[in-house]
Order: sequence, then C-alpha cells, then structure tokens
Amino acid sequence: SSDASTNSRMPGASRRDTTSSPKRSEASFKSPASGYGCATLSTRPSRKEIDEQLKKMAEEAPLASIVGQSTLAEDHVSAVIGSTGDDLLGRAISQAAQNFSFSSVWLRQSLSKAIERHDWVPEHFAAWTNRLELFDETTCLVHGFSAWYEGDLVKAIHVLVPQVELGLRRIVERLGKAITKGDPMRPGVSVAIGMGDILYNPGIAELLGPDLTLHFLALCADSRGVNLRNRVAHGLLKSDEINIGITLWLIQSLLTFGIWDQIAAKRR
Repeated sequence: SSDASTNSRMPGASRRDTTSSPKRSEASFKSPASGYGCATLSTRPSRKEIDEQLKKMAEEAPLASIVGQSTLAEDHVSAVIGSTGDDLLGRAISQAAQNFSFSSVWLRQSLSKAIERHDWVPEHFAAWTNRLELFDETTCLVHGFSAWYEGDLVKAIHVLVPQVELGLRRIVERLGKAITKGDPMRPGVSVAIGMGDILYNPGIAELLGPDLTLHFLALCADSRGVNLRNRVAHGLLKSDEINIGITLWLIQSLLTFGIWDQIAAKRR
C-alpha cells in the first residue's frame, strides 16, 4: 500500500499517554530476561542457522544454489549474488533479508503482547535501547518510537535509521576502535565512519560476532539485503516500500543495543 500507516498502529498505542515517565517500570528492562530481551532475541536467526538453511537448500535444489542472482534497481544492477559455494556471505545476507519478511508476523505478535501486558510507552523502548548508555540523549529515539506507536512509519524509519548507525559507531568506540577515517577528497580532514566501514571491518565484525554482523548487514548496509540505511540516506526508499514489517525489524535492531555486549559475547 502507498499509505505507509495502514494497519501499522501498535495495539493499545492510541490509549497510552506517551509522555509518561519510564521510571515506573525500570525493573522490567534492566534484566536481559525481561520482555525486551525476549523480543530482541526470539525472532532473530543466527548465522549458523542461516548457513544450515542454505546448505539444506543446496541439497534440495542444487541448481538454484549454483546459479547466480542479480537485483535490478530502476536503471542499474544494484546487487549480484554468486553461488552458495562461491558467495556464502552474499547468500546469507539475501536469505536473512527474506527471513525478515517471513518472520515479521511473529515479531509483531511478540512486541504487541509485551506492550499490552506491561503497558509500555515509547520512553520505555528508548530507555532500553540506551540501557548501556550508547547515546548521549534519547530525544530522537523517543520521537522515532512515538511515530511508530502512532502509525507514522515514514517518520519512524527516517528518524530511527540514523540512530542505528550512531549506536553501532558508539559500540565500535567501546571496542577501542577508531570511529573516524580520513576524507580522501580533503587532506587533513576526518569524517565519521559509516555502517559499511563498521560491518566490513574484519576486526570489528569478529568482536561483534557473526549474528549481529549478519543482522545489520542484511537489514541496513548491503544491497544484497534490505539495504535500509543506504536507501534512506540516498533518498532511494519509496513510500510504498515502507511497511510495518521492516519497521519492526528496525525497532528490534535498536532493542538489540540494550544487550549487544551479551549477544556478541555469546555468539563469539
């Protein structure tokens, strides 16, 4: 639908006072075993699971696993995916992107039930996202989560996608890695590293672990996947491509920041 708000309001959101203070339920999101942690982890496949899925597909449909794939965007080829044997990462990114679509219904159910049961408001989601203090302040997070609650998915995506990149950059800083790079066009000038710089850096990817790396590549930073960050940044995301499913995976990605260190350690 060209109306990105159609059937997108979260259950009960219209009944909630989104200016409420999150302090009344701080205990509910300090533990990774809370509903936030469950919603964050329960629907994300691991890199190992994706690889096993690709292996099974290669056995059941060998021709499809051998033949390469190309993705077309208006007037150019935007992505090329090789065979499973030659381009396992590309296949994994493409499969993970498909899995987002297949499993978004379960993610929506998980978040909807949690919101209804615990009476969560956008400030709670912002507080959990910043549980490990990756952000200096949460104003943009609250605005983005509020837009999602209100069914304004266009606003939610365009506000929250940059926050994912900021959060990843802060994680890189926590890992003791550089968060700037030289500008090749302006000698002596440094610029902030982007999502691609982060996720395709072998040292950083190893520290993040294979699951988080694949997740963010497939959702945000690789044309073989959803490529949400780059399409938003370059004005390529059309309104009829914005839907509740992809918005929920963006929400889930932000919730990951509340326990990113434990996910990375476990998956490593």
